[in-house]
Amino acid sequence: MKPQLITRKSAWGLALGLAALAVLHAALVPRHDLPLPDGVLTIHQAHRVQGEDYLLRVRAPQAVLVGSSLSETLPQVALGPVHNLALSGGSAHSGLAIIAESSTLPALVLIEANVLDRPADDALLDDLFSPLARLVKAACAVCLSRNQPLTLLLAHLSWARLKPLSPEEADRRAQAATPEPTNPATFAVQLEGARLRPDAKHLGQQLGLLRQRVQALQARGVRVAFVELPQDAQIEGGVRHQAMMSAVRAGFPDSQYQWLHWPGGAVRTRDGAHLIYLDGHRMARHIRTTLGLGAPAA
Repeated sequence: MKPQLITRKSAWGLALGLAALAVLHAALVPRHDLPLPDGVLTIHQAHRVQGEDYLLRVRAPQAVLVGSSLSETLPQVALGPVHNLALSGGSAHSGLAIIAESSTLPALVLIEANVLDRPADDALLDDLFSPLARLVKAACAVCLSRNQPLTLLLAHLSWARLKPLSPEEADRRAQAATPEPTNPATFAVQLEGARLRPDAKHLGQQLGLLRQRVQALQARGVRVAFVELPQDAQIEGGVRHQAMMSAVRAGFPDSQYQWLHWPGGAVRTRDGAHLIYLDGHRMARHIRTTLGLGAPAA
């Protein structure tokens, strides 16, 4: 007689243990939409959470903002009904591909124009668009990337240590805080990049793909607009920004598309590129009111 590797008793114990873990995991899944604390996710994991949330949890937003970290850091509380699908380290191309795959479309898509030479993140899109994975995650909330066991454990530990604030209270405190000064080291890195001309052939290819994505959305009844986010004058005066904006404006002129700009006045940044919180708040409010989506509180 061959020895049994797993006895009936041990099999029952294993099954009960797995069931207990599943119940514990389900109990840890938050019943609210608190943002996951900083440091819990890698950039790729954060992008996957943003993509899954849009594809599987968001219902027909009025407007969607797509872009890079320049847009991603704009305060959502000031953007209001504008859903922020900008991806830190990425560009508008990934966000546009995600919108195209969604079952419900927004009335308007706002495209950040600053870094359109960055291509779509194909690895991320392959993850998000896997038919089997989408089917499972749509049917099972605990299978979403934001609800993975380690992610939830780290999030709950952080929430237990630092009581999470409501978005309104977090915004109030951030606006009241002393503005952070520009970091000289990161500013130097941004300035060095601003002096590099984008590859004309690559930029042309990416703008060609952008035109295809824009036209596909327009054919489905979506209005498309562009926003140029403000940066330090030295960055904006650099050859990279000038060449980028010249090419984008030539392909998508303001005679055919609505363009949004900084409402005026001095621009304050953390590193030459990313706005400090107060100026990001101002830009987000400007986006919201210019698009006719209601005037937020100051």
